[in-house]
Amino acid sequence: MLHFPTKTEIILDSLQARIKQISVVADSLFKHESSHRNYLELYKEISLYIHAIMAQLETRSLFVALVGYKKDLYKDRKFIELILKIENNVSGFANLLMEHPEYERLVDESKYSYANPNLSFSNPSIRIDILLKNLQNFKISQVDDDKSILRIGGILERVLAECGQLQMNSLDVVLKKINELHESINHFEFYNDFNCDFIGSSSANKLALIYSGFNPIMTFNGDLEQSFLLDNISKGVTISGNENLEILLNDCDKVFQYIKQQINSQLSIESYVDRFTTYISLYYKPDFRSNNAEVDLQNKFQEFIFNAGYYPISEAELNNGRLDTLASNETNAFLFELKQFDLGGKKEKNEDLITKIRSAQVQSSVYVDRLKAFPNLAHYVFILVFTNRKLTFKDSIDRIKRNDITYIVKPITVYEVTPSNVKLDVEVAIEDIIKYK
Repeated sequence: MLHFPTKTEIILDSLQARIKQISVVADSLFKHESSHRNYLELYKEISLYIHAIMAQLETRSLFVALVGYKKDLYKDRKFIELILKIENNVSGFANLLMEHPEYERLVDESKYSYANPNLSFSNPSIRIDILLKNLQNFKISQVDDDKSILRIGGILERVLAECGQLQMNSLDVVLKKINELHESINHFEFYNDFNCDFIGSSSANKLALIYSGFNPIMTFNGDLEQSFLLDNISKGVTISGNENLEILLNDCDKVFQYIKQQINSQLSIESYVDRFTTYISLYYKPDFRSNNAEVDLQNKFQEFIFNAGYYPISEAELNNGRLDTLASNETNAFLFELKQFDLGGKKEKNEDLITKIRSAQVQSSVYVDRLKAFPNLAHYVFILVFTNRKLTFKDSIDRIKRNDITYIVKPITVYEVTPSNVKLDVEVAIEDIIKYK
């Protein structure tokens, strides 16, 4: 049977072809001693690989999100709460000791000095009383690097060891603070370090830096270190002292595997949504009820999705809520929120559209939380906007990730006039509409 490649297959095949060419160049470099290797040709091939990713809207959004993992992480509500918990534990530890009746004796008998965690660990050591005063106002944002945050637990344990010599009546509360701190730091390390490396964010940032070396239009927040690395890239020198070919090849593969996993789950349904959009725009004759357009068009969408091999579940009750459509197959399930804009008897304003998209975000985020146990529920929410007006997106961005959910807004135009009479009268900025919880 003749097989026509899907959009997903075409995209992934083109990226694999690029990786294969990178491997060919790398094989030639393996024949030379590391000290005599010139990486310039390899960097050019990596740049072409990233350019192939950036050339497609679907893969570009995934790659940009991967590069910005840490930036987005520090905007996530749960991660912010984790940071506050660490800071509160550290300041609470300092307050408990400074308020203790034997605090002065602790300061007088301390035999050690400590590095200042609020500044740099390479700074001259400081006395324990100065350390505790600094810890009272400890802020992660003031720490020079993430590794320093991981050492703060060790510093507090060293302080506690000295406290044990004072025969204090009880250190249970202080010890509890340290145990809570270690638990919070472990979570911090997982999201900020392990997961960042595991999903390929660190690799993506390195490849993005190589790409920017050949494409100045892709800019970074330039600092001295990045300027130095870009200079190395232009000369074909290794990016860092411990850089080697295996690491670069592994970086390319990590990014590919992430994109492959994401695009397979996302595009498996998005390609059918795009076909439905085309079908409605070209072939559908508006016969919906003006007072119930959303329901009529939802039925049409569910019929289309069923014919594509998905099983739609609609209007299901979820603890005082009612989801629009949940479409599932044997591998994935996707949530859809459907809104009509200006298809009813009442003329609607652009502000009404913004309100409806925000409402869809709030509703769908609640449903995702309540459907956590649903098999293979993908954290992609499609917001379908049925309208008779031309809807575009600022900077061509129609999707954004918020609180681990990627929201994709799809305008589905139900034309009531000829294309020549359609006005470009609605533009929305997704970043300004869909907010963090």
